[in-house]
Amino acid sequence: MKAPVPLEIAVQASIIAAVRRAVLPCDVLAIPNAGKRGRGAQASVKREGIMRGSPDLAVVWPGGVGFLEIKRPGYTDSAVSPEQRALLARWADWGINVGIASSIDEALDLLRSWGAPVMAQADTSRLGRGDAVAIFGAL
Repeated sequence: MKAPVPLEIAVQASIIAAVRRAVLPCDVLAIPNAGKRGRGAQASVKREGIMRGSPDLAVVWPGGVGFLEIKRPGYTDSAVSPEQRALLARWADWGINVGIASSIDEALDLLRSWGAPVMAQADTSRLGRGDAVAIFGAL
């Protein structure tokens, strides 16, 4: 029987938890950009600076920053919206670290390639069931 594909939020939560333990020091920030909103709420968040296509996470470490778009494992190209694709391409052209990850390993590999101080082994003993690590395995 094939294992169910986790929700994107579960993937994101597991990546956040793992990055916080594997990249020291760092800050991981979620960029709120999802959800259905009424017209009034849409106008309000647009004024606040929310932008279509924004990546899901910003990871900041001494001397560097990278942006991750999170997708479910097994995603297809159609899962990346035209706005996401355009923004990631523009930022990459500007020399900004951007990428798409659908697992802890993909996220950590991207961070390593960007020069983030990723530890070879991270303490995952405090990761709880809510972090969805069981889906992706230990670091």
